[in-house]
Amino acid sequence: MNIVVSVLALIILGVGLYQQRNVILKPKKVTQITTPTVTKSAVLSKSTASGEIKEATPTAAKTPESKPTPKSPAPSSENNLEQFRYPGSTVVNSSPTSLSLESSDNPDSITNWYKDKLKSLGYNANSFVTTKSNDKIVNKLVSADGNTEIRVEITRNPGDSITKTTVTKNSP
Repeated sequence: MNIVVSVLALIILGVGLYQQRNVILKPKKVTQITTPTVTKSAVLSKSTASGEIKEATPTAAKTPESKPTPKSPAPSSENNLEQFRYPGSTVVNSSPTSLSLESSDNPDSITNWYKDKLKSLGYNANSFVTTKSNDKIVNKLVSADGNTEIRVEITRNPGDSITKTTVTKNSP
């Protein structure tokens, strides 16, 4: 039974990663903003004192110019991963692209904190896999903002009171 659950979790993770890759590789959309121009009102006809009507020729109005403007830039992850440090955790190892942490908190609480943190930072392409087998917990989160991919792995072994978290950042 545990093997079936593990295989199913790996399949779901693989499909999620494949879908996320497609989201990341899509070209960015460009929005066009047109600048309206104001034209002076023109008199189309005018009557004279003798009662005849003179027609005025219409003036050429300037056509609006459109300039492509890129959408607002995607949220940027800072050069360091300090913003992804779980509150109250201890840093075991740190580099510009990786952060290893330990905490005595429940893995589910840590997982929920990372889900909320990634969402609040604008990472919207998400894949979450939660696995618990024989009291071993492995939770994996993968999220991207178009420029950067953040991977979070949260593990706790049976009988341990420490939850280990690894955060990695991949930029194209």
